[in-house]
Amino acid sequence: SIVLVATTLGFVVWLVARDRPSLDAVGNIEPAALLLIMVLQILYLIPESYRQKIVIESSSDTRVGTIRWFRIFVVGRFLNTLVPQGGNVYRALRLKTDFGIAIADFGGGMAAFIIMSVVASLLVAVPFLAWQSPDLTIAGMPAWFVLLLIAGALGSAPFLIGVVVRGRFAVWSERSTLLDTAGRVGSATMTALRDVRLMVRFIAVWAVTLAIVVALYRTVFAAVGWNLGIGEAIAIFALLQASSFIVLTPGNLGIQELGMAALVTLFGVPAAIGVIAAALIRVTGWFAVAVPAVVFGAGDIARFVRSPTPDE
Repeated sequence: SIVLVATTLGFVVWLVARDRPSLDAVGNIEPAALLLIMVLQILYLIPESYRQKIVIESSSDTRVGTIRWFRIFVVGRFLNTLVPQGGNVYRALRLKTDFGIAIADFGGGMAAFIIMSVVASLLVAVPFLAWQSPDLTIAGMPAWFVLLLIAGALGSAPFLIGVVVRGRFAVWSERSTLLDTAGRVGSATMTALRDVRLMVRFIAVWAVTLAIVVALYRTVFAAVGWNLGIGEAIAIFALLQASSFIVLTPGNLGIQELGMAALVTLFGVPAAIGVIAAALIRVTGWFAVAVPAVVFGAGDIARFVRSPTPDE
């Protein structure tokens, strides 16, 4: 992770340093814009936490208190910035200890949460891009069509995993902990996705989350001198969410910045602007999470960082 962070950050610095006009944009960021970005980052945590809560409750058939979950949520989010996947491990262990929720049920709930969030965002981005940027292409295909394909692939993934593991590899899964866990996660994911009441609640809260995200992304890019369209903001956010499946460094430091740089270039935005915007989102988001995380769980953070094991 250390080598990867150093390599990616070195490339990030090179991208920005070679684009002097974009670098100058940093000095033009106004305090009022920074304050608005911080407020939006804090507001974002509330519906994001609640959406995760209702999905985990559905996948595990267990009720989790809103305030207690918010504490687990922010501490886990903060730990993810220190240890790759550390926050998710913390959440899984805390839910198992406090509420008796199986780790596979938590994994299924989180998988359902990511899939539902990304697919919903992509499906909303499709008509916006088809309307605002009909000539935009990715790999030679219309951008809106590529997003539609990705949404279809992600939406069908848990069903395929459940069918394959429980069907073709049913005998093997009884002998393999990894396959058995994958099957249980797939089943828990499908349970959540089939819950109509959950879907209605999730979409309602997700709409609030998306409104905050669009405002956040547009404010961030405006602060560095670039006007980002609504469809572009939604598409970039959704694709960055999809990349959260793989965490290679603490908080995906360096990876997220390069991912943003690559995505924004698809929409004609300079890569350096994307890096600066990603850095601004990371720094303000870190402070927005760090304060409540330390307030709610300073002891848990200290113990987990010392020894992130099941015993903790």
